[in-house]
Amino acid sequence: MTRDPSYFDDLPPLHTQADVTAVWTHLMGELGFGSRSLWVLFIGRDGHAHPAVMKVEQLDVRPDDLFCANLMQICGNFVDDDPAHGRVAMLLTRPGRAAMTEGDRVWVSMLYRTFRRAGIAAEPLHLANDEELRLVAVDDVGLDPDLGETG
Repeated sequence: MTRDPSYFDDLPPLHTQADVTAVWTHLMGELGFGSRSLWVLFIGRDGHAHPAVMKVEQLDVRPDDLFCANLMQICGNFVDDDPAHGRVAMLLTRPGRAAMTEGDRVWVSMLYRTFRRAGIAAEPLHLANDEELRLVAVDDVGLDPDLGETG
C-alpha cells in the first residue's frame, strides 16, 4: 500500500476507537488479502497519526517470542525517541472469511499481552479479513481488560 503522506494531514485527531477504525477502513480500502500481515500506525500524544504505516508481511500462523520482542523494540524506540508519538494502533489482516479463527485469537492475545508487558500504549486491536474489518477487544479473546491475562 502506498499512501500520499498528505492524506494524514487531513485526518482529524484520533481520540476514540471509532476514529481508529475509520482510519484503518480508509487505509485498507477494498478488503482482500493474500497472506497474514500486521499493520502498525503510530499516533502522537495529540492524536495525530504519523504519516508512516509499518507493514509486516507473511506472518507465521502463530507469533513467537522473538517476533514480539523485535516488534516491541521497534515500537518502543519510536515512542521513546519522539515524545510526540504516544501510542500504537495495530491491524491484523489475513485472507479468508471466517469472523475469528483460532489463529486470530492467538495473535491478538499475544499482541495485547506483549504490549502491556512492555508498557507501550496501544489502541484496541483491529482485525480484517476478505469480508470485514472490526475491532477486537481484549474480552473477545478471553483476556481480562485490566490485567491482560486470561480471566
